[in-house]
Amino acid sequence: MRKLLFVLVTLPFFVCALSQNPPHILLTNDDGIDAPGLLAMHKALSQVGRVTVAAPATNQSAAGHGLTTGRNPIFVTTWTDGGGSVWHSITARPATCVSLALENLLSDRPDIVVSGSNHGANLGLVTYYSGTVGAAREAAFKGIPSIAVSVQDGSPMDFEAAAEFTAHLVEKYLKEKLPPQTFINVNYPALPKDQVKGVTIRSLSLAPPHNVYVKGTMPDGQDYFWPGYRPLVSGEPDTDLSTLLEGYITITPLRLDTTEDELIPLLQDWTFP
Repeated sequence: MRKLLFVLVTLPFFVCALSQNPPHILLTNDDGIDAPGLLAMHKALSQVGRVTVAAPATNQSAAGHGLTTGRNPIFVTTWTDGGGSVWHSITARPATCVSLALENLLSDRPDIVVSGSNHGANLGLVTYYSGTVGAAREAAFKGIPSIAVSVQDGSPMDFEAAAEFTAHLVEKYLKEKLPPQTFINVNYPALPKDQVKGVTIRSLSLAPPHNVYVKGTMPDGQDYFWPGYRPLVSGEPDTDLSTLLEGYITITPLRLDTTEDELIPLLQDWTFP
């Protein structure tokens, strides 16, 4: 009886202790491990759980979902900071940083992956170019909840406020859960925190990106093109682009399956040789 009583009395405390275990958060980005957006995000997320950083050693912007492949090895430099967070600086693209961390570097599976905050918005079709979004998608490939976070280019760029918002979103995400094979894309406006109008949940804009290429000529007469990008200044109403430009934080749920199911019957009617 005494043994049973001991179990009944201590069990609630044991369950409570388990429920209070902080979540393990894997943090990455595409701007590089020294980027201010990542440093601000680490500080905010450290208030929510145990943070491990696995980020590119150098800037990998616009890497998309590309992987580091070929004959060159990947080098990892690892250290532990004063707060106990483990940092991995990796000579690889963002999606590879996440994959390598999950396969080789981490001793336990993270509860969630956060990518960002990126310097510059990742909206609409630009999400296909984004290394920030690619890293979050890689985590979704592995069945891990993930969030990509970007801050609109402008003045001010409040990485601290974006990180604070993300920390609250992480807590909500872990509590509520979302279906597998989905993840979240967040864009924070270039405004002071007290001027942000609110939060909107919107679909992706389909406005085509404005890629630009400035032509030049080398001293030897050979032409070259310097690549650039012109930010979008308008978009379809009620999309991530239009609401961000209006001063709102935009959240877009994304999914891995991009199959257009309605076209399957049409293609089945085609005649093939």
